[in-house]
Amino acid sequence: MTNTAKKTKDFNFVPTTYEELFHHYVEGKGGSSIVRTLVRSFMTHGTEEEMEILCHDVFLRCMDKKVIEGYKPEKANFGGVIYFVTRSVCVNHLDRKSRDPLSGLYGGSLTSEDPEDSTFTPGVWHLDRFSVSTPDVAKTYEAEEQVEWLTKFTAALAAAPKNKRDECLHALTLLLAEEYTPQECAEKLSVTTTTITNWMKFLSGVLSTRLA
Repeated sequence: MTNTAKKTKDFNFVPTTYEELFHHYVEGKGGSSIVRTLVRSFMTHGTEEEMEILCHDVFLRCMDKKVIEGYKPEKANFGGVIYFVTRSVCVNHLDRKSRDPLSGLYGGSLTSEDPEDSTFTPGVWHLDRFSVSTPDVAKTYEAEEQVEWLTKFTAALAAAPKNKRDECLHALTLLLAEEYTPQECAEKLSVTTTTITNWMKFLSGVLSTRLA
């Protein structure tokens, strides 16, 4: 690998193989790779598991779209291509989560066009060329309505609890609505993350039964 490829934040480096692409853009010591930095900027409340999965998905998307073979330097630097692919993967991920209001409660959101990292040069990405589809208002409304119903449902359980789950589900729903992660919810409610996961599966089942 060339010396250029070894520079941690070199957005102009053009890999000749996907192994080089992975090592330069995706892999990074201490979670500081270019792709991971981008994913973190888009997924402000994403979990560590999501970060790992999305970074892997970005690499797979690069191979699937043959970004090395199709790269045209006159249109953008290679880092711009990586930005576009990463942003698309994250947007698609958030779109899928928005269709599941329970998981979407802690799904995070896109915050800005440019990452805060000062090493990103303004204008390099030619952001006018990158677009995101307009949110589906109907789906958004449906998700909000389901979350409102879920909040009332869990409040009723908490009013006459039969077990610890009934006692905690309303608090869990409110925490998720404030974008706490399952791990953070577990700490707040003094239970294990596995318990939180099981409770969320229960809530998902309740919603599925209601919508059936």
